Amino acid sequence: KIITKYLTVALLFFTITSCGDEEHIRPSQDFEQEKEIELSQSQAVSESQQAIVLAAPSIHNPYYSSVFSNIVEFQINFANQIQGRDEVVILVDRDTRSHYAGKVPEHILVEAQIEDIWIRDFAPVVAGSQVKFDYLPDYLRATDANFIDNSFERWLRQNQMPIGPKSRLILDGGNVVDNGKGRVIVTDRFLYDNPH
Repeated sequence: KIITKYLTVALLFFTITSCGDEEHIRPSQDFEQEKEIELSQSQAVSESQQAIVLAAPSIHNPYYSSVFSNIVEFQINFANQIQGRDEVVILVDRDTRSHYAGKVPEHILVEAQIEDIWIRDFAPVVAGSQVKFDYLPDYLRATDANFIDNSFERWLRQNQMPIGPKSRLILDGGNVVDNGKGRVIVTDRFLYDNPH
């Protein structure tokens, strides 16, 4: 499971980095016109920026110990690659912070004790409006899923961030995609997890 998810995130990383700096469609002969084009492009980029939140693996979590340095290296490279294109924050616990310090801008490191790196799976889903679904994937024991979920909700409350309305439906964020225009697609996993 770790390697599959790690590769999925790595593929996303390479897709994002290959989409970045597109050339002008047609070069301008006029310097002032070229400046206007650059200005409008930079404004378009800033309007379309996304906030990307990464959760660092804890140095104390034995589950990720065999791939800890690979994940940390990936997150550092990812954060540095997207700086300026998108906003990025890395949630990292106090003891793990030293593995990131000096390798990424200090202001993107936010202290948090989150018990897993797959934050998309247990964070509220924002598709039109924010909803917090039950996090209970079949690959985790209920006690482990609750432990992870509670760590994130605790951090949200400590930082006075809204969790949003809660749903009793089981859905992890990795099984839902929205287009930002009122359309949501969920995997058939949703039907298996919610037979009622």
